[in-house]
Amino acid sequence: HNKIPVDFCAQDNEELWAIDDRIAPIEGEQVLIKKHASSFQGTYLAGFLRAAGVDTVLVTGVTASACVRTTICDAMAEGFRPIAVKECIGDRIPGAVAWNLFDIDAKFGDVETVDTCVDYLNKLEKQ
Repeated sequence: HNKIPVDFCAQDNEELWAIDDRIAPIEGEQVLIKKHASSFQGTYLAGFLRAAGVDTVLVTGVTASACVRTTICDAMAEGFRPIAVKECIGDRIPGAVAWNLFDIDAKFGDVETVDTCVDYLNKLEKQ
């Protein structure tokens, strides 16, 4: 609780949980609040995805060395195929993105360009 005191943050305080307008969810999109680095830990995400028939997860995020990496590891552990979207991942430390993407690609999931991922999603829409 000393590093990330999320359990003590008021969930009704919209300033703490506000979603950037540039990526705001559209009506009907699922939104969840996560309290850990992984999007799977302590959330209903895995069950929700399974119920929807999802087998592949495209992962983006601002911290390659924490949230992105743990979400990818947990996605694999939950039986999903994780794909890191290369241009949509950042970190606070120079070089952390490149190192983590290299390691993720070697051990835990795939790393694909945003163009490849968009093409993949567009093909799914046509099915």
